[in-house]
Amino acid sequence: MAEDGSNIEAPDDPGASYWFWNGARSALSVPGLVLFCSYFGFGAMTHDFGWSWWIAGLSTLLIWAGPGQLVLAGSLANGAGLAASALAVTISAVRLLPMVIAILPALRTTETRLGTRLLAAHFVAVTAWFEGGRRTQMMPRSGRMPFFLGLASGLALGSTLATIAGHQAAGLLPPALAIGLLGLTPIYFLLSLERGARGRRREDGDRHRPRDGAGRRADVPESRPVADRPRGRHRGLFDRPRDRPAKDAVVIQHDDWFMLLALLAAFAANEVWRSLGVVLSARLREDSALFAWVRMVATALVAGLVAKLVLSPTGAFGQAPLWLRLAAVGCGVAAYAAGRRSMALGVGVSAAALIAGMAWLGP
Repeated sequence: MAEDGSNIEAPDDPGASYWFWNGARSALSVPGLVLFCSYFGFGAMTHDFGWSWWIAGLSTLLIWAGPGQLVLAGSLANGAGLAASALAVTISAVRLLPMVIAILPALRTTETRLGTRLLAAHFVAVTAWFEGGRRTQMMPRSGRMPFFLGLASGLALGSTLATIAGHQAAGLLPPALAIGLLGLTPIYFLLSLERGARGRRREDGDRHRPRDGAGRRADVPESRPVADRPRGRHRGLFDRPRDRPAKDAVVIQHDDWFMLLALLAAFAANEVWRSLGVVLSARLREDSALFAWVRMVATALVAGLVAKLVLSPTGAFGQAPLWLRLAAVGCGVAAYAAGRRSMALGVGVSAAALIAGMAWLGP
């Protein structure tokens, strides 16, 4: 399999299980590892908020959207009720609607059942959306849906285990390292947007050439959750007090039954947009102008999420001063360009710069 996972040498007439397990193995890639590190940080944050380990893990399986999980955790910690918390999650999940519409037409076949499409929609989150669209574009259509389900299942399972591990390891990580891990998310999203844009430019150029029957359009970029954990206080230029929870701040905790009801309410709030995306994409063609427009809207929402994560983050990542966050992103972009667009190099250099900067600033 090629590095980007798009060219897979398949045997003659492979079954759905072949594509599913290829997708599951593709979850163990740079984007997957970045996602797991982010959920490790989220798990540590839920420990600080008094969640049980199984509640933390279940939140990843049910909600499967990092921003939504952060909104839920913050709302409950500040004393919001079930209805208010669910409403906040619903607002944060609006971006899932165009994301579902922008990928399902490229995955389904005429024989894909409604239940399968609803399951695929549940797995639509930033990393799964971007990687699924990018990796399946050169696959036969019959293999796209099982590959995506395998990829997304692997990402969800790994993220759930990482959430539980982060919960259990809370307090063991140095603050600088914890913040560095959380900084992986925005730089990965940013570099993925660039990679997706390059792919679309090549695609637009091919559109004016005669088709030989093999040309297909690609689904693009990503939107990926974020996980943050309030820990430590660092003073630096442009740092704002609201980015950092005070050490004596009161965190309202709830029992496991209340938390379970909150997770179910947040799950329903997210699935409303995902299910609506399934309905609206039912008759949408992959080669239509409307599909291209929806894909651009979804990409723009991901770009806005990247800007929000860097300029106005919540949780532990907000403890890094703005100048350091911008410098870390700049170092990652420079390393990515100098390293012939190596995602691993760009993400690694950015995280290293952030960790070094936080260690230099000290507590």
